[in-house]
Amino acid sequence: MGQQLLNDNGKQHLEIVTNMKLECIESIESFMDMADEWNGLLERSSANSLFLTHEWLSNWWRSYHESKNTLMVITIRENGILIGAAPMMVSCAKRYGLSFKKISFIGDPTWTTGNFIIIGKKDVVLSRIVHYLIELKWTVMELGCLPEESKAISTVEELFGKSSIKYSKLSSANSPYLSIDSDWDTFYAERSTRFKKALRNKQNKIKKTGNTEVSLYSTAAELKQIISSVMELARKGWKHQINNSIASENGNNRFYTALTDDSKGHHNVNIWVLALDGTPVAYEYHIKYDNITYGITADYDTEYRNLSPGSILDFNIVKSKFEEPDSVYDLGCGDSFYKKNWTKEANRYVNIVAYNNNLCGRLLHLIDTKISPAVKRLFIKRTDKAISAK
Repeated sequence: MGQQLLNDNGKQHLEIVTNMKLECIESIESFMDMADEWNGLLERSSANSLFLTHEWLSNWWRSYHESKNTLMVITIRENGILIGAAPMMVSCAKRYGLSFKKISFIGDPTWTTGNFIIIGKKDVVLSRIVHYLIELKWTVMELGCLPEESKAISTVEELFGKSSIKYSKLSSANSPYLSIDSDWDTFYAERSTRFKKALRNKQNKIKKTGNTEVSLYSTAAELKQIISSVMELARKGWKHQINNSIASENGNNRFYTALTDDSKGHHNVNIWVLALDGTPVAYEYHIKYDNITYGITADYDTEYRNLSPGSILDFNIVKSKFEEPDSVYDLGCGDSFYKKNWTKEANRYVNIVAYNNNLCGRLLHLIDTKISPAVKRLFIKRTDKAISAK
């Protein structure tokens, strides 16, 4: 068995001469039925990541998108065995006053990982999936947060080029991480003198205020016990003020509650809490998966801002990770200044945005790649000129 590449009016199509079958799943019930099969495929693939697990994707979909968008999970089977998948969705988007149909990975391209999940015959399977996507009706296709080292990137670019589809490839947010490959004392000694001095001052300040206690909640019983208190704490944080805490009623509350309830052997939720004289003042929400701890979100009670409770809790958590040799601590997407105190290593991602050759697609491509960057450059130039004139 093999495959043939055929040219038709300059467009390349893939004809699979095997027992491969592509299916597009639009029903959440059908997707739920394949949880074990999906996770089994993911674990055997190079795309393995928490953000592509069935638990993450299904809870994300039901919390944020189920009522307003269309599920589009693409699967490839050979002789009935799942060998490839793409967790996609279709949404109605609006930008620059233009309404259009967008295809994208399930998830948030600003901080979760998107990818194609494939084992065996990778080039054939990926080409089949991308050709299928190209032939659908859409205006924008956003393949967000693809790992920079993913071999899918070059294949996608090649297939877009052969189909005369305009696209842009831009760097996405980095995700700093710590590889635990030394002892704590050696690691901490290598931190900057300035950072350690600032941290000591914060520790001394909070100690003068009262007694602190750091607790880890990880079992089902412990999580059930603490989750309501953490939600209440989140409502007192700065993220809640901008509608982005785990307690926010924009889908976050539902998502984090479901993810916590779904915590089991496949992925384990860990919630860290810093209490001051028995009162919770800061928390971090983590998930352990495949020997990696993912820092998902964190916040603190703004009433205690001057005591730097987030920094105190962060220090204790990082220190605890050195009790787990040969593991990885992913600090989450974003180059926040405090992460750079701990590590200079980071996973890097790219966003590929394709524009279909319709009027709306051509307009969006022109604005995104020409007009918008030019306006930004002009703004920066004028700002710099105004500053230098002062």
